[in-house]
Amino acid sequence: STISGPVFMVGDSITLTAKDSYKLGDRFNKKGLESTIVASGGASIKGAGTNGEKKSGVGMVEAYKDKVKDAGRIVIALGTNDYPQGLKDDAEDLLKLVRKYNPDATVYWVNIKTNASGN
Repeated sequence: STISGPVFMVGDSITLTAKDSYKLGDRFNKKGLESTIVASGGASIKGAGTNGEKKSGVGMVEAYKDKVKDAGRIVIALGTNDYPQGLKDDAEDLLKLVRKYNPDATVYWVNIKTNASGN
């Protein structure tokens, strides 16, 4: 089946750099996809970032809930700045919030993580 509707993407500094420096929104547009990309450097799922939106992942989803409701695809690019011991519960909480606003969208969760030894 074909997924229709706009893309909503929420992320941290990696997403912010992709949006600003690599024109990620333009890349979606060239593929015929309307997109809303919100991000904040240093953001975690529940911790506010220091630039861009200056909100947490939860805060950005709340602030853009109308865009979340309209999305056909939702990309969550968070977790890099979260502590491993709380990541699972925080991720589940964020996914529940997204599903509260949009139970039908396809959700993609992308992340970059290494362990302490760099593997």
